[in-house]
Amino acid sequence: MASVKYGSPYHKITKTEYDKFDVDNVRALCRAIVLKYGDDMGFILDDNDELSRKLLVLLDGRNAYIVGGTDAPINDDTRIVILPSMCFA
Repeated sequence: MASVKYGSPYHKITKTEYDKFDVDNVRALCRAIVLKYGDDMGFILDDNDELSRKLLVLLDGRNAYIVGGTDAPINDDTRIVILPSMCFA
């Protein structure tokens, strides 16, 4: 199972910093998180069922947007970190 670490403020919504999911890709992970934690985590997918730009998802330290976005594969040993997006203006 893939390991997920929720960064602040998401661990306050999930009530845990760490989780495990048995999923094949980022879209399935996002759906599983929303199913488990409800609409408070619903922002992780946008209206087109794609990974939201409101957060940063790292797969083994690599930005999920760069390695395939919502379709990026997830293996049993993948380490995932979910953080708020950092925008600099």
